[in-house]
Amino acid sequence: MSISVSERPPVAALLIGVCLDIFSVLWDTSLQTHVPLESLSRVSAYDALGSVALAFDGVMEVDELSPDNHSLSGTISNIALRK
Repeated sequence: MSISVSERPPVAALLIGVCLDIFSVLWDTSLQTHVPLESLSRVSAYDALGSVALAFDGVMEVDELSPDNHSLSGTISNIALRK
């Protein structure tokens, strides 16, 4: 059975969604299991802050590794510096 090019993005999105859901359940379970109850709120807050703060760095790293000539960092810089 061959999958056409138009069918791959929905399949990939479904696979990514399932993997993220599994990771989220495992991560939350491990936090609740290994972190004391009185520290859980603070650890969860630091986890969320780190995820949001490092999301931009992840985008920039992917941009550096991108094989095409389109520069996401240049686009973001132009938007950020626009007056």
